[in-house]
Amino acid sequence: MAKARSNADRIADVCRVIEADLSAPHRTASLARVAGMAQHNFQRHFAAALGETVAGYIRSRRLERAALALERGRDRVIDIALATGFQTHAALTRAFTAQFGCSPSVFRAEGLPPDRQGLPPRPYLRPLPSRTLMARCDLVQVPDQWLCWRST
Repeated sequence: MAKARSNADRIADVCRVIEADLSAPHRTASLARVAGMAQHNFQRHFAAALGETVAGYIRSRRLERAALALERGRDRVIDIALATGFQTHAALTRAFTAQFGCSPSVFRAEGLPPDRQGLPPRPYLRPLPSRTLMARCDLVQVPDQWLCWRST
């Protein structure tokens, strides 16, 4: 008899699917099927495990990938936008400015101010302030990223 997979394993599988192609238009219903859960149940478990919604996670990962591309290369902003799942230069610029407080062009020229940076290994992921009590977190390495989820 096969051992039942834990919710954490299912969520990690979904994260691997998302990471495999961040530019794809990931739909919650299809990701829920990957996890083998009903859509509402999946969204609840995903948010509990990662501390953000599915859409918020995808958006933050796309922006983080865009920041790394801006830092490392000389690709045009529109090329980075398309490669990270944004439809236009303006869409990336709006989202990037909202997340990091500066435009992609300013970020490329000046970098991110230290007070807006996250911690290694993900310097462009700023932790959001929690409205809950301190939670014990576990880190799991997935290729090219780290996941942090709350144990319940």
